[in-house]
Amino acid sequence: MRKSVHITNVQKNTSLKNKKLGSNLLKASKKSSDSENYVEWTIKFALKLPSMWHSADYSTTQNIQFLIFPDGIYYNKSSDRPHE
Repeated sequence: MRKSVHITNVQKNTSLKNKKLGSNLLKASKKSSDSENYVEWTIKFALKLPSMWHSADYSTTQNIQFLIFPDGIYYNKSSDRPHE
């Protein structure tokens, strides 16, 4: 009798673990899909930046600049290059 109770408990635990695993796989695939969509959106946005920059007013170009370079752009006059 004890053996059958143990087997039943193992089956229930295995079933619960499988449900949790399935749930986690679903969540992971959704996150993966969201990540892929985000990457695709970011690439499309980046490709539009040059035309957005050229057609934008001063305020918008500043916003684009702060988006791409949140710490600002530093220029070294003696080397004629930006600081990194």
